[in-house]
Amino acid sequence: MGINPRTILYIENNPDDLRLVRRLLEAGAYAVWEARDGLTGLDVAKRQPGPAMILVSMQAPGMNGYELASRFKALPALARVPVVAVLPEGSLPGDRERCLVAGCDACVSKPFDTTRFAAWIDACLGGKREFISADEEARYLRQHSAELATRLEEKIRALELAHRELSQQNEQVEQQV
Repeated sequence: MGINPRTILYIENNPDDLRLVRRLLEAGAYAVWEARDGLTGLDVAKRQPGPAMILVSMQAPGMNGYELASRFKALPALARVPVVAVLPEGSLPGDRERCLVAGCDACVSKPFDTTRFAAWIDACLGGKREFISADEEARYLRQHSAELATRLEEKIRALELAHRELSQQNEQVEQQV
């Protein structure tokens, strides 16, 4: 899969942030693909040719940014595409490290520094990456794995409940026939 060198995918459900980032990136001569939730973002990222960079809100609905970063890096066609975490204003200590462990290459926090945003994007596309120590990585990786397992468990329980409800409905319909 090739990449579209001046195209950036932004996964964000806040329309004001979408507009601002689109304006900033288009001023820097970038094309912007938008997705308002994680699953749509995953589908859009798989386009041929794919984006040169993925900006992902860590609070994206559907699949959150941590899950998306892990998924992007697991796909051979997207593994080398820089994934940049967009952290909410007032993010908590450890959020940056959690993003990097999940697969993000760098982090940017809201509110954006609009005077430096395009230059920062250029630097990330040029290879700028953030790193954490091996000890921090191990600690946050355990936490990330536990969170993924918990989320998977929640989804399995929801699917099992939906399956039971559908089975009961089917039984009721069969009894009426």
